[in-house]
This record gives sequence, C-alpha cells and structure tokens, in this order.
Amino acid sequence: MVGEHSENSMQQLTKTSAFLSCDWGTTSFRLKLFDIVHGITLAEEISDKGCAGIFNEWQKSRSKTSPAIHYLLYLKEALSRLSQKTGIVLENMDIVISGMASSSIGMRELPYASLPFPLDGAAAVTNWISGEEIILNNILLISGVATHNDLMRGEETQLAGIVKMIKEETKEETIYILPGTHSKHITVTNKQIVDFKTFMTGELFGLLLHHGLLAGAVTAPESNRIEGKEITAFHCGVKKALEDDLLQNLFSVRVKDLKKYYSKTLNYFYLSGLLIGAELKHTCNGSKAHYTICSDHTLGTLYYSAFRYLGLAGQVTLLTDELHANAAAIGQAVILQKFKTVN
Repeated sequence: MVGEHSENSMQQLTKTSAFLSCDWGTTSFRLKLFDIVHGITLAEEISDKGCAGIFNEWQKSRSKTSPAIHYLLYLKEALSRLSQKTGIVLENMDIVISGMASSSIGMRELPYASLPFPLDGAAAVTNWISGEEIILNNILLISGVATHNDLMRGEETQLAGIVKMIKEETKEETIYILPGTHSKHITVTNKQIVDFKTFMTGELFGLLLHHGLLAGAVTAPESNRIEGKEITAFHCGVKKALEDDLLQNLFSVRVKDLKKYYSKTLNYFYLSGLLIGAELKHTCNGSKAHYTICSDHTLGTLYYSAFRYLGLAGQVTLLTDELHANAAAIGQAVILQKFKTVN
C-alpha cells in the first residue's frame, strides 16, 4: 500500500508503469492505483456504489443524459479521493474497468466474447470510451464472456490475472472455482476458457439468511474464525447435500433450530454446507480434473474443507488471499497491454 512507497517513488509513476484498476460490480466499487512493474496495489478507494445503485439513481433522476454521465461523475469523485490519498495527479493514468460496467445497467453495453477464450486477453471485447470532459483519463472498458446458456462479466478478467500470477503451464484440464454471490466454475485447458457454469449459491444463501422461514433459525457469526464445532456442522450440511434433495434439506435447518440440535450460529455453517455441498456434488462427481479455489480466506476455507470432505484433497488447491486480491488488476493489465492503442 501507499505507506510502503516513498513520496518520490509515487511521483515517479508513469503511464507505462501504473494504471487505475476499476472492478465495478453490481453492488460494489473498487478503484486501485496499481503498480504494473511490481504487481502491487499502491492505494485504493472502495465503496458499495455498484452499477445497480448508480443505474437506479439515473432512472429516478429522469435525466435526458446517458447513464454513462452518472458513472463518470461518480468516477470523478472516486479519483479525487484517491488523488488526495496518494498526493499525486492521476489524470495521465489509463483507467481499465471490468465487471458490470459493460452490461445493460452499466456505462456502455458491450457484446460478450465467446468461447474458447484465451487467457492472454487477445480475444477480449473492449472499447475505449471518452471521459466526456468530466474526467481526462483514457478509459478502457472490458466486456465479459458468454455461452448459449451462461454468461459472466469480470470473472474472466480475474482468471486472466490468476493464471498470469501462478504461471500455470499445465495443458491438463483445471476447473477454477470463484465463489461469491454467483459462484463460477470455469474450465481451462491450454490456457483457454473452454466452458463455465454459474451457481447462485451466495445469492440463495443471502436470501435464506435474511428473508423467509429460515431467517429466524440462522445467525451469522460475530467473527471469521472457523473452528472444530463450526467445521463439524458444515460437514454435516455437506453430507446431507450428498444424500438428499436441496429443497428437502433446507427444512432441516428449521428442525435443527426448533429441536435445539444446533445453535443458530452453528446452523449458519450447516446451511452453508447444504448449499456448497449441493453446488459441488454434481460438478465433482467422478471428475479427475484439478480444482483451484480463488476466494477470500473465510469462504475459500469452507470450499476447501468441502473438497477434503468429498475425498478430493489431492485434486484441489486453495490460492492465497494476496493472489485473490490482485487478480482483477493483474488481469486488466494483461488485457490493457493487448489493447494499448486508443481507438
């Protein structure tokens, strides 16, 4: 971060040695000043100002201007805050944006790239867009990838960064698992995405946690510590997921609460096990592929534990928090090098 670099080294950053990485999701916003040479984040601005929120504001405003103007105005505010943190002028830096900003609720809707998708970024669908005199930076917008039955925006860029960082050389099939609101299982062969599947695990978990009958039977833990009792409850959920149908299993969460088999906090991990177990049971059934989990520590630990419970410890790798944190920015840097010339 900024504290690790002298003021002089920050001032010496150039357009070729650094850029502004923006990962703009549905409900989140992250802007980083990223050092390409050393592969590290120098400073960042984070908020919950996702694409859905900005698009809704634009709709409510009944403005005759395009939604892109609203995005640019917020981007200008974030750039100002980041500039204050770093003490340097950021107007000469390229901005690279991935995620939902290229969707129908984003700055500008771009078509999807298709499969196979090489992870060197050469086939990415991109567009250089104007700052409309609101900001002076050049902006490279990156679109996502789609098949006939599925789509993603942002995860392909993360994966390009992950493969770059771990220097993956194997030609064998690897399935990268990116847990989250919409968990992605992305199949890679010869450094190309050849298939992927989406599981609404995180979104369903959030709905069950906060709405409906089960909301009163489950309580989120106060800390991120996962110990013996929590893992046992989680494994119980994974086991149940392998045995029965998910819709039937969900009611067992209420039963465990009413009969005091589990505390509400342990029920949280049991429910998590039910959903993650349901996600993995068909994907991993008889597969000889290698799996790589790309997630933050807490969620990654649960997925890794589920794989071990399924007897697949020898087929799974859990990436470090640092690799996960920098994946999108590294992937954007890879794609930026392919599309450096402003159209």
